[in-house]
Amino acid sequence: MSPAFNAEEVLEIAVQIEKIGAAFYRRAAQIVKDPAEKKMLEDLAVMEDGHEIGFENMRADPDILSLLIGDPEGEAALYLRAFASGNVFPRDVNSAFDLADNVTIEVILTKAIKMELESIAFYQGIKDSMSKELGREKVDAIIREERQHVTILSEKLAAVLS
Repeated sequence: MSPAFNAEEVLEIAVQIEKIGAAFYRRAAQIVKDPAEKKMLEDLAVMEDGHEIGFENMRADPDILSLLIGDPEGEAALYLRAFASGNVFPRDVNSAFDLADNVTIEVILTKAIKMELESIAFYQGIKDSMSKELGREKVDAIIREERQHVTILSEKLAAVLS
């Protein structure tokens, strides 16, 4: 079976995920009242913007775009297509995260952690599916940053719950 995705398509999905993440954090920052929470959420939005730029830069790199996703059995393509379908990641921030004006920081943090974990899983799928090492280190760097986001969010959630 030939690959169902090429690198450009996968990177476009990644760009969209980062846009949704940044929009989520910005919307959440508008809702919270605590200045420290607002700053944390705004900082996370800026980090997601940086990831978006990183994926856009990868899309502009002809060496990376020449890669086909290495997937002779088609399993990785099916995995990535499940994410891309909108069943895991929503098509837009409003339908996905339904952040009412009275939402609590606990709900925001819980949703953010889930979103970050899902993006890590997606990016791991991208990395594992790349047929060459080229580009994998860039995806690894983004995975590391997303893990840092999970740590930050988890620590904040623990503090809120205690």
